[in-house]
Amino acid sequence: MSAAEGILRSVSINDRFQLSLRRVVSLVIVPVFALVNAGVLITPESLSHAFGSALTWGVIAGLVFGKFVGIFGATMLGRRLHIGELSEALRPRHIASGAMLTGIGFTISLFIVDLAITDPVAQSDARIGILTASALAALIGVISLQLTARYDRRHAPARVQLNRPIDPERDHIYGPPEAKNSLTVYGSFGGLDDANTEEILDQVIDHYEGDINFVFRHIRPTAEGAPEQTAEALEAVAAQQRKLFWPMRHELNEISEERSLDNRELLRASVNIGANLSRVEDDLRRGNHLGRVDEDYLDAENMGLTRGPVLFVNGLLYKGDMEPNAIIADLDATRAEAPDPKTRPDHILTSDCAVQGGAPVQASAGRSA
Repeated sequence: MSAAEGILRSVSINDRFQLSLRRVVSLVIVPVFALVNAGVLITPESLSHAFGSALTWGVIAGLVFGKFVGIFGATMLGRRLHIGELSEALRPRHIASGAMLTGIGFTISLFIVDLAITDPVAQSDARIGILTASALAALIGVISLQLTARYDRRHAPARVQLNRPIDPERDHIYGPPEAKNSLTVYGSFGGLDDANTEEILDQVIDHYEGDINFVFRHIRPTAEGAPEQTAEALEAVAAQQRKLFWPMRHELNEISEERSLDNRELLRASVNIGANLSRVEDDLRRGNHLGRVDEDYLDAENMGLTRGPVLFVNGLLYKGDMEPNAIIADLDATRAEAPDPKTRPDHILTSDCAVQGGAPVQASAGRSA
């Protein structure tokens, strides 16, 4: 413990302060700085001249429609040519809605105007076009997202399925590969019901005596005081050794039962399970695993999940009572209803986070795994 405290004190205060200001700087300071220094003069005369200029409309068309066509078209082309794969949750309508929002950005565009155009009147026209395009893209994007969400709600299946099949190369899987049952949990830490949920999951896993796979995925935390980097810390230790994910999860659950989690507790937990603290701290500072965590967040949000923990039994959303017998009954009933063979446990391969030395880990996922 004293070693952990010493390393924590050695971390630069400036680095921590910079990390805490990252969102404020990116979302507020930089846009305001760019707008104030853009030198945009908005008067009835300048607006009248701008909206009668081909330059203004060219800028609007390029930002609103050009970016949309480029991003949506490139994504669909890449998908068709099998250059990359999209999440199972994403459909063309989702990509199109997101692509509409890309015309919002105006900071770099305003700086480019100063470099590319020398005539003051033309600069004014271009700047007004940029601001108009940003507002128009935001409006169209919001409307598109609302329509897409409404369509998804109306056409949602009677029982929500996992958007993304279980992937042994990516997911954190606890349990033997030959198990016939699958239990996937989207969860976070620091909630009032977390401890009770862990006890319930332990009982379900114990009931099947090794004939179940337990998969943990991240959902955006909603509990007050829960650090946003908790999920990143889990992924950081797992990046060192995949088998460290489960001890780290257990450690965080233990801490959250006694006191509030904070960034100091995350680093202390990393030391307690034997992870390299310097690497964990560096990963958190640089946000090295933020993309991995955001993928889970996006999956959850696309399925309409806003608060954890949420259970999926054999790939299907569980809507019953949060008590062991009900979950066990649903697992037994849905074993033959798994929506996609890829999500079935018999397709889950051995990984070092699920099996050690060729044998299942001898501990429950909640208590000491």
